[in-house]
Amino acid sequence: MNKQEKALEQLRKMLDNKLFLPGSRLPTILKLAEQFGLKERPIRNAVKVLVNENKLYAVKGKGIFVTDPDVQNNKNIMFLVDSDYILNANNQAENFFIQMEVYRGALAKAKKLGWTEIFYSFTGNIKDVISEYRKKNCCAILSMAVLSPQQLNEISKHVGLHQLVDTQFDKPNYGYTEVRVDFECGEREILEKAYELGHRNIAMLYGENFTECASHLERFHGFLTFCQKKNIVVTPASMISSGGTELEAYKKANILLKSSPEVTLIFAVTDERAKGVLHALKDREISAGKEISVIGFDNSPHAEELELATVAVPRREVGVRAIEVMNKLLHSSQAKGYTETLKSYPVLRSSLGPVCK
Repeated sequence: MNKQEKALEQLRKMLDNKLFLPGSRLPTILKLAEQFGLKERPIRNAVKVLVNENKLYAVKGKGIFVTDPDVQNNKNIMFLVDSDYILNANNQAENFFIQMEVYRGALAKAKKLGWTEIFYSFTGNIKDVISEYRKKNCCAILSMAVLSPQQLNEISKHVGLHQLVDTQFDKPNYGYTEVRVDFECGEREILEKAYELGHRNIAMLYGENFTECASHLERFHGFLTFCQKKNIVVTPASMISSGGTELEAYKKANILLKSSPEVTLIFAVTDERAKGVLHALKDREISAGKEISVIGFDNSPHAEELELATVAVPRREVGVRAIEVMNKLLHSSQAKGYTETLKSYPVLRSSLGPVCK
């Protein structure tokens, strides 16, 4: 028996004896070589044999994982949602709506594929997630919860990288399979429309601590990039940060209107903040869309009622695509972590109008 055959025999025994569970990650080639008392090359060759037999699969930059033989027959998918958004829906209506829209899109697509939903409210304990995952005999996790890179890594260790899809599209790319949204494209289009309507004195109401939120940072960057390309001068007085509530935005909008009376358009980083701006304009008897235009972001439920021009995020489509991606990964022996990106788009309503002459 040569060294490769010896390595192959030992790996097969470990798999047969369930020392490496389906979906789990193997030790590194170096550690396996040390464990078997062999050099790295025969270990690599043995792993390649098992990959070709669909007993293992390799993920670039992540490692070698054990293929789950039952995944084809298992139809249980865990839908992971933040418990805070469920328990405090009234206090966090915007975030609750966003997660639920993703959930509805994913659930509809999952049902069409004949999968069963296992709904799980995430409280921050990864061990509980893994325990429930195994107890309910799930084949994959679709996360709508706000997970850190460390939490994502911990889950993938137990369930396998190809059995985890993340839909928190407002964070940086951590290298896991995820569905994201390009926020800047919709923002760019709606600001282009505003430019066509004659707006040159543009202000922005952005979020406090926006550097800690990837989506807000992207929106902030997109706004400044657009203004630079159009040679629009943005003064410090026309860039004001605001908390996320309508009341906080209302207060900051009044400061903005007083310090920058020449402004013809106010772009708010969220619809909730845009509501505060509209309220401030109304109290000052200023017609939105006629005297001063207002643009929001998210296309949340109240945006249509308020006739608020905004940038829409395809939340339901995020859920649908996440299930499609998962279906592809679960049927692939060479699964890799990758990103699927959807585009935001403008929704034009009466709060955006031509510059009043």
